Amino acid sequence: MLEWIGQYQVVGLLAIGGEGREVWLAKSPSGGPVAIKQRPRTAARSLSLARHPNLVEVIELVPVGDELYTVMEYLDGENLAGLIRRLIKRRERISFGLAAHMIAEICDGLHAAHLAGELHRAVSPQAVFITYGGELKLLDLGVAIADPLYRSPEQDGDRPLGRQSDVYSAGLVLYELTTLRRVFGTPRELDMTIPPPSSQTESYPPQLDAICAQALARDPEERFSNAAAMRDALLVTAGTLDSSGDPSQAIASKLMRLFGDRIAAKRQLLDRVRAGQPLGDLVATEVDEEIEVPGLQIDRDDRDDRDDRDDRDDRDAGATIEDAELRGPELAQIARVSVTDEPVTGQRRSRQRSQPAPTADANPTSPDSAAVTAHGFRWGVLVLFVLALALGGAAGAYLRLYA
Repeated sequence: MLEWIGQYQVVGLLAIGGEGREVWLAKSPSGGPVAIKQRPRTAARSLSLARHPNLVEVIELVPVGDELYTVMEYLDGENLAGLIRRLIKRRERISFGLAAHMIAEICDGLHAAHLAGELHRAVSPQAVFITYGGELKLLDLGVAIADPLYRSPEQDGDRPLGRQSDVYSAGLVLYELTTLRRVFGTPRELDMTIPPPSSQTESYPPQLDAICAQALARDPEERFSNAAAMRDALLVTAGTLDSSGDPSQAIASKLMRLFGDRIAAKRQLLDRVRAGQPLGDLVATEVDEEIEVPGLQIDRDDRDDRDDRDDRDDRDAGATIEDAELRGPELAQIARVSVTDEPVTGQRRSRQRSQPAPTADANPTSPDSAAVTAHGFRWGVLVLFVLALALGGAAGAYLRLYA
């Protein structure tokens, strides 16, 4: 461990961030705590020009050898990812109005960054910090590596990015905070149709449903034009849903109840830093890491249809021209009727699930069974006809040869 980074005395390791980059707790020349994050030189070459109460303050950049260290204000609180895991663990929720206020604060910080000519590119629950005093801060402006599960469609497609890219990611965070479900579980799901959050949580406000739908439109032109527009919509919704008074106080009260033990331990740690005393054990940065944020509850037919599309894509990738020439509606129909273990569409699976299993009392002359029987009979006649032609041709050839 380095003892000094520039003029800052390193007192302990706070966390290991993305790509194994370390975050240190250090003491400034004035005696106050700061956080110092290790970065490769290519990740951050200049200080962010954006300054806003909802953006973490970057104090300076300190080069040491091949590494660059970002000195930031020390924040006493929890990141949003930890809050979501703690809520799931305790089987609790944040009120819809309070959640709308929280994401509005993040959008306010994003708007300030955009006005300064910067995109965040990596908005996620991990990049949102909540202080124990109830303030919201956006971390890692312009230097974080985007979590692939929170990337906008244009990021995923390596297309030019605008402000609406950050709006999309903020929409994913809003969705997750209000439903306690992660929208995308794997990168393979990024092109799926996102169901409305009201399909995941009872009594979901239609105002928030509409905000999520607009923020998560695949076409950037259909989203909010900028983060300020999304912020304004969220603030109006928060005002109509929540009458608890000061939202910052409500957030602080919620955190005190959820993280009271950690709050006390962290404050004792800061007192030791200021007094120059031995630190002892540092408080773990992440909490409840054993808790898995569940994915969306998607209608089974929709999931089956998506699986079928994926299966067809996989088969098409290795298909030959001859395969394509053999395909057709007649051949596909024969395969579905005569081969029971072939994949079927989600619509067909739905019909199969809705039909009761046959019993001894089942009507053998039902329309469906009659149709299948008739089809099977026609197919059998066709096979016999082909065989008869083949046998007839062989017999004719025999007679011509030996007559």
